[in-house]
Amino acid sequence: MGITDPDVIVVLFPEGLAKERARIAQMRPDATLYIAADLMPVETPARVVTLDFSQTDQSKAYWAIMALAAILRQTDIYPRRRYKRLSPLAPMLRKTWPPSLSLTA
Repeated sequence: MGITDPDVIVVLFPEGLAKERARIAQMRPDATLYIAADLMPVETPARVVTLDFSQTDQSKAYWAIMALAAILRQTDIYPRRRYKRLSPLAPMLRKTWPPSLSLTA
């Protein structure tokens, strides 16, 4: 069943958009939709942040990690000063946290 009233939804692929389109249309205005740019436009009252992966040379296999990195960077849910605690993940974070990933709100 999942969360009925999410604060955040991340949609990276057409299959996810097809599955969640109704929920996206009913999101609150104070919620945020992170969506791959090639899936736009969508109808939602939520704030929309487009993730433009075309600016990277990463395969789609890394898009979920890149989206998570973008969300962390934008929201400060997990402050950057604490990333050193994630040192075992550091090589992957460096590889998938490209400064060129475009965020458009």
